[in-house]
Amino acid sequence: TSSHRMLVLFKFWNVVQYYNVNKSLAHTNWLVSLNGFVTGFYNAKSQLTFEIEKCKLISTLADSHAANIPAIVLDSVFTYKPSFGVTYVNDSLVVNYLYNTPQCSKNNIRLGDVITSINGQLVSEAVISKVGPLVL
Repeated sequence: TSSHRMLVLFKFWNVVQYYNVNKSLAHTNWLVSLNGFVTGFYNAKSQLTFEIEKCKLISTLADSHAANIPAIVLDSVFTYKPSFGVTYVNDSLVVNYLYNTPQCSKNNIRLGDVITSINGQLVSEAVISKVGPLVL
């Protein structure tokens, strides 16, 4: 319900307001940022739109330790998912887990591989185009 969504917004905003010493690093003035999120949280018509609003709120902090991209959001952004896990390091993706070893072997993907481009686009550009609004 909208009242529960608003409660989530106000609880999170207050915790940051009173306990986060790095709120001054946020993209916008934290005191002013609340007004910009009220409408989006209140009008979220589905779980997906609510989760997207939460991602946008968290990304406002500009804190690399504050990240939350739930599966429902990832599923809405990406049509295909790789058979391996990665860590984002210096504008590259480093393979750090193999979910489907036979598929990875077939495609010559090994632990420690470094991916610098996706479909001819630099990883940093591909990431920003897909999830930038949710994490930047």
